[in-house]
Amino acid sequence: MKIKDVQNIVLSKRQNREGLSKIFRELNAAVGLSTIKRWCQMITRTGTIDLSTLTGRPRTARTRNNIQKVKDRLKRKKPVFSRKLAIELPTSASSIRRILKLDLKLKSYKRTVEPFLTDDHKEDEGAVFESGLEQFLQRGYHVYPLLRRENV
Repeated sequence: MKIKDVQNIVLSKRQNREGLSKIFRELNAAVGLSTIKRWCQMITRTGTIDLSTLTGRPRTARTRNNIQKVKDRLKRKKPVFSRKLAIELPTSASSIRRILKLDLKLKSYKRTVEPFLTDDHKEDEGAVFESGLEQFLQRGYHVYPLLRRENV
């Protein structure tokens, strides 16, 4: 059930002179009692539930305008770094990361450069592992195979 449907139900029940607690119980706590109380106050003042203004602290960083700026910046061909983007837009780096992750549903990553290993390097790595294993066994440690329930 969408919030508009819940608002319409509360509006019709309030016009039928039903109490707040009864409305709350009939909605099975789909909306909080304080929300129903606020909506009923709006109904008595204006006759409708008008949510034209947002309640709570105003948005400063994740505004539609900033989200659009970030989106436009991502459309360019150059790679985007969140820190540089934060410097370009007068916004904190954490706010830019929130815009990228929560609003634009993007995942950030750091590109890692792996060294190119030749066959000689790979052989050397194997030799280092084997020598380390020999030292491990010489110290008196034992290596046992992993036992699982189905194998016992």
